[in-house]
Amino acid sequence: MEVNPENITPFYDRVLIKLVNQNINSDSLIIMPESQNNEKSCDGLVVATGSGNYDEHNNKIPLDIRINDYIKFSPFSNESCEFTYKNEKYTFVKARYIMAKY
Repeated sequence: MEVNPENITPFYDRVLIKLVNQNINSDSLIIMPESQNNEKSCDGLVVATGSGNYDEHNNKIPLDIRINDYIKFSPFSNESCEFTYKNEKYTFVKARYIMAKY
């Protein structure tokens, strides 16, 4: 069964990300070692977000990430839940593994 990412609502501090490939600028080309060429993408477009998490006093901590933000996230996000929909790859990442948005 194929699940449309638009119908997914992540829980808590999880973010649903559409993986995107970086465009390579030949003016600043960096050649990566072969072992790193097969790493999964660490760039993505935020498709959906959870409502946030709670602190030790049960106060809600909202996410700073919004739908349509482009983000960089750690390749060690420990959430191995990639799926494909209409030839596009998606994954879930906890907000704490998101390093930057652009």
